[in-house]
Amino acid sequence: MKKLLAELVKHFPGWKIDPTFNGDHDTWRGQLLDGEGRGVFIRHDRKRLDISGKWPTSVSAPYETLHITAADDKPAVKIAADIKRRFLPWYLEKFAEQQEKASKQAAYDAGIMATRAELIGILGPDSVCNSARRLYGPSHTYFDIQGPDSIRLECRGNFTKQAIKGIIRLLQQCDKEEGKKE
Repeated sequence: MKKLLAELVKHFPGWKIDPTFNGDHDTWRGQLLDGEGRGVFIRHDRKRLDISGKWPTSVSAPYETLHITAADDKPAVKIAADIKRRFLPWYLEKFAEQQEKASKQAAYDAGIMATRAELIGILGPDSVCNSARRLYGPSHTYFDIQGPDSIRLECRGNFTKQAIKGIIRLLQQCDKEEGKKE
């Protein structure tokens, strides 16, 4: 596999062999990287090469993925031509879509963390839970952060009056914040 990758990379200017697949145990797989997050993964299986793509780590691969195969006895120049003709056009388009999804997901996650920080500021540091999306409020109330602009409030136990006081305190804090904005 190392020899094949060394030959293939010559046909992809600017690309490099992924060093994480350079161990002695990696005789059946390898990856070429373009330096911008994209990669062509090659797996050797029963005299065939299975060629697929590397995806952004923050999102899963697209629902429909493309794998192409090539005979392992083909010259590297022909395998590279197959990759460029049959795989790269589809892969580069799908990778760009996945990068956009990853960016949107990162912005969404940042919004959730900002909402969480704001709630902690209102409820106090004792409200923190081991979950990024759940906070404990006063008097057995729980705040589940559903999204950057969506919070679900849950009250439990026999502390209804105390929970109501906690909710009122939160609403009063929100009113104060709204008054400052105007």
